Amino acid sequence: MKNKKIIIASILTLFVFGIFLFPITIATETYTTIEEREDFSCVDDTYIYSGWSYVNSGNSPLLTVGYDVDDYTLETEYYAAVFKFDLTNRPENYAKVEAVLTFKDHGMITLIPVYIADNSWNEEELTSDSTLEVDYPPTILPYSTNLHLIFGIGFVDVTYDIDITEYSEFQFISFVLATGYISSDFEEDISTIYSKEYPIESVRPKIVWTVEHEIVPQQNNEILFLIIGLAIGLIVGLVAVGVIIVLNKRKPKI
Repeated sequence: MKNKKIIIASILTLFVFGIFLFPITIATETYTTIEEREDFSCVDDTYIYSGWSYVNSGNSPLLTVGYDVDDYTLETEYYAAVFKFDLTNRPENYAKVEAVLTFKDHGMITLIPVYIADNSWNEEELTSDSTLEVDYPPTILPYSTNLHLIFGIGFVDVTYDIDITEYSEFQFISFVLATGYISSDFEEDISTIYSKEYPIESVRPKIVWTVEHEIVPQQNNEILFLIIGLAIGLIVGLVAVGVIIVLNKRKPKI
């Protein structure tokens, strides 16, 4: 009988002690959180138009991408937008970097971002006659298209999230956004993108850094909780043993 009482007391002690130990174990585990930081670090953006080879559009608040038909020659002319981002303000512990472009109007065509190996251009001089050193064969940057409902304004905007993580250690990155498919002449399909000159900052071209934070909880009270858990467990165990003794004494003798 004595051994049985000891076993019961021990089990109850460990049970109560475990109740205190389990949340402490979870609360002190290291974990990682994700934070997205916006960086409006587009230093140059413009668009070029094959129909006006000499025209510079560096100060335009909207950038045009796509194609249309020239009214005089009836030939299909092409628009392409060009961007340059400053990446020197990179945070520590980033896991991913995306260039985010917001469209005012998005057409039906597929737009392809292509990496440019030359960062010497600037928006005040670039025209379709300019020469840009593009990777050959062209490196197409990974991207995704996202729809965002802007509450209170009443329209749905489209963003291109272009993954530039591979080039994130560079000081600058340049790329061109152009049409990936042209069906035929005598058709038009135009998209417009907010530029860095647009008066509303939130829709301007930006960089989004995905930063990982390792969280190590403070570990100041663990020993106190463990002592409390052990003490309460011992008390519960001793009380249980006392109850068993009392009950045994009350049993009728045969």
